Amino acid sequence: MDDSKTYSQGNPEETTKTDTSLNSKKGNPSKILLIIIAILLVLVACLAGVVIFLLATRSKTDVEEGSETATSISTISTATTVSPGPAPLEDKIIYTIEGNIYIADKTGKNSKKLTDNVEGEYMMSVQLITDNLLGYFSCTYKTKLFHCEINTLNIDNSETTNLKEFDEVGRVEQVSFISSSEYAYSKMESDFRYAIYYVKDAQEQKLKEWDEETYGRGIMLYDNSRLRFSPDGDKLLHISTISRSGMDFSVYIFDLEGKLLDSIDNATFPTWKSNSEILYMSYDMLINDDSKRGLFVRDVEAKKSSKVDGAFPSMYIEGTSVSYPFTGGYDLIYSGDKTYYWGIFVDGLNSGHSYIYDFQTNLNELLDDNLVYPVPLSGDDVIFARTEPCDDGSECAIPHSFPDLTGLKVSRYILKNVKNGKEAMIKLPEEALSGGVITESSHYID
Repeated sequence: MDDSKTYSQGNPEETTKTDTSLNSKKGNPSKILLIIIAILLVLVACLAGVVIFLLATRSKTDVEEGSETATSISTISTATTVSPGPAPLEDKIIYTIEGNIYIADKTGKNSKKLTDNVEGEYMMSVQLITDNLLGYFSCTYKTKLFHCEINTLNIDNSETTNLKEFDEVGRVEQVSFISSSEYAYSKMESDFRYAIYYVKDAQEQKLKEWDEETYGRGIMLYDNSRLRFSPDGDKLLHISTISRSGMDFSVYIFDLEGKLLDSIDNATFPTWKSNSEILYMSYDMLINDDSKRGLFVRDVEAKKSSKVDGAFPSMYIEGTSVSYPFTGGYDLIYSGDKTYYWGIFVDGLNSGHSYIYDFQTNLNELLDDNLVYPVPLSGDDVIFARTEPCDDGSECAIPHSFPDLTGLKVSRYILKNVKNGKEAMIKLPEEALSGGVITESSHYID
């Protein structure tokens, strides 16, 4: 038990030798620590390298995936936000000359002829159906017969598609389109015989037929015949003063099966305000009563009319025999909750006036200076025809009017911003001035 102790203590040299031998077998502690530290550093470095590699790989993957996602989002965003380009009629106008249809910039520049008909005297009506599609009818008189066509015209490629063609004693009066395959037209079948037809997918049905003597209102030419679908395409309004006997100046509204839904007496220049409302001018030359004349709104479903107070000046002139100050022609255009209308003073006044009534503010704006035929273009820009006396032997001509009653002619069209008053001249050929124009906000030339 004490031998080891005695041994250690009794022979110090051997003890030292033994300790040294043991230390040599175990190694130097400081060297071992350094080795361990070195190994740890190598492991840390390797681990760091692995981590850096993994992070770099992940980052690259994220970037690539992010790029794909960004590309995908960009593609989706582009697909949903990129505009297909301006509509063909955005800031453009359509007009006619001797049976042909033209398109031009809003100032009349860059005019392009869309049809190639033989030039001559045509009775025409043109309607903008969609952004790039027009519908129209044209009639010419040939050897005791009228040759009439109902066509559509693609504005983009000038391609004309014939829908119907007639060579008959009677002629087409009006056409109204919903699409290239759905439309209605009125025509004279024979002397004193008239009819309205509805066509859908080449299937035709007669909606209305009547016999009447030809009778014109005399001072109102423009509404001799008007046929218009309601905005939803479910109803038609019709007026034809030239084919009515007596003093029956009424607007008739019926469905697409020919059922009469409503009628408006003493009415003129009807235009749809909504699917169930019609704007019109009440007309009665025998009664000097402003409460019964002026601008009215008809509720077709309720069969009730309401006057729009303050929308039109007095309908007669005090102290004269004139019971209506406007003659020659005037019209109503409804667009953007505003009504655009105009007239020519009679009794030698030779003066034109235009009005814009805002249904939101109930305010009426008078635009004088011999401006007639207001046609909204876009925003506050409105096209007007400026008139002047035709006492120089030139032909009197204003859109939708009897030349011999107005004593005026259109000298030019102007583009006027009704908010700031700025004007620009629209350079149209003289032959186009009396025919009228179509814009993206006004879809008819009658």
